[in-house]
Amino acid sequence: MPPRHPSIAHALGLVRRRLAALGPPSGPGSRRRVHVACSGGADSVALLGLLHAIADRDALRLSVGHVDHGLRPESGDEAARVAS
Repeated sequence: MPPRHPSIAHALGLVRRRLAALGPPSGPGSRRRVHVACSGGADSVALLGLLHAIADRDALRLSVGHVDHGLRPESGDEAARVAS
């Protein structure tokens, strides 16, 4: 399905170009491993969503890291947003 908004299409293009600049994943038929550090804020959740949207088509194997430090009242909500 094509992106619904031109800014999403633009962001997907940027992400794909950055991944392509890394060269192909090693080994035939292998998937590129991408680890995303996600704070739970809008920017990192958006990046995670973009990567998830292209993961199958672009042969990505995603993993996500998030630390709920519990220092702010909203940190639990951020952790739940990342987990979903």
